[in-house]
Amino acid sequence: MQGPDLRDAAQPNPHTRADNGFQACDQRRTPEQIAAAAYAEATCLAERLTRAGVRVHLFEDETASAPDSVFPNNWFSTHSGGRVAVYPMYSPSRQRERRSDILEMLKAEYRVQEIIDYSGRAHDLARLTTDMYTSELVPEMLPADAWAQLTRGHVDRVPVDDLKDRTTAVLLTPYPPGIPLLVPGERVNQAIVSYLQFAEAFNQVYPGLETVIHGAGTRTVAGQHRLYVNCLRED
Repeated sequence: MQGPDLRDAAQPNPHTRADNGFQACDQRRTPEQIAAAAYAEATCLAERLTRAGVRVHLFEDETASAPDSVFPNNWFSTHSGGRVAVYPMYSPSRQRERRSDILEMLKAEYRVQEIIDYSGRAHDLARLTTDMYTSELVPEMLPADAWAQLTRGHVDRVPVDDLKDRTTAVLLTPYPPGIPLLVPGERVNQAIVSYLQFAEAFNQVYPGLETVIHGAGTRTVAGQHRLYVNCLRED
């Protein structure tokens, strides 16, 4: 984990607060008090994890204008087989969090065999995700009515390429970011299809680092894993 930079911890991050409801200005404390509290919380967390037997690597953040760097799990993840994935970050301040010294530590201290860098795909992934979550959703029926159709078996398993304008029978949630995308009874639009096509292609190229789409299923077709979604049967 990374200790927060006291120069930035005293205020919300202007690059990320617009879509993060947990960030707010604290009028009850001075910036110095907020900064000291943020640093104390990060230090306390590291100490408690260490006492519990967890091996902690603490990196002091000396990078200006990176107030969210205390959350390094957002820019990399570790996977079985000795692989580490490095991800694109949407805001400029978060892009500055990526640190080569942390990656070098992982290679030196653990059995890291490969580092896969996806940061060059920042534009594609950010655009697809933004388009998907800001697209207009059209409800065709109440979620309870759609669920009733599912329990009766009145559904089709629809491959990603054929999803446009179909009505989902399930709650669809991509991980990351773990935000529900569609609820039962809503219609699938082209922005959602484009994202799911990207996720399907990504999962085929990078096995072991799959994007999980909760609510979607997989089938093996011609040796490849294809995504499908249970949709209401069209009469």
